[in-house]
Amino acid sequence: MKNKKVLFSTLVGAVIIAVVLKYGPVKAIVYGQGWPRILIGIVLFLVVLGFVLQEVQKSRNFHKAFAAYVAAYDLTPEKLGRLTSFNKSEFVYDGKVLRFENGTTENRERLLADLQHHFGPIDKQQ
Repeated sequence: MKNKKVLFSTLVGAVIIAVVLKYGPVKAIVYGQGWPRILIGIVLFLVVLGFVLQEVQKSRNFHKAFAAYVAAYDLTPEKLGRLTSFNKSEFVYDGKVLRFENGTTENRERLLADLQHHFGPIDKQQ
């Protein structure tokens, strides 16, 4: 499912680029000083901002879910090292908060999947 989304979005992007390059006044837009250049800059800024906000939201959701599992089941780095596919050294305390140091998107998804497998889904109200 995930690969189909990536393939589809890549194809859509390629079609858009091909249409712009074939039919658009690329030289006038890129080197011009008028409103098309400003409009394209604004659109690109909004697209990048959208991707950044999406990643920030994913990170927040992960930290909330992870904190809920830690609080609900009194998890420590040693317990997490035994229950999940990660080493206990990848879990550290930042003050009183337990954090996951290997925080790539794939590793976060894998960690939550491991926790769901062992404990079931976490209640969203916690």
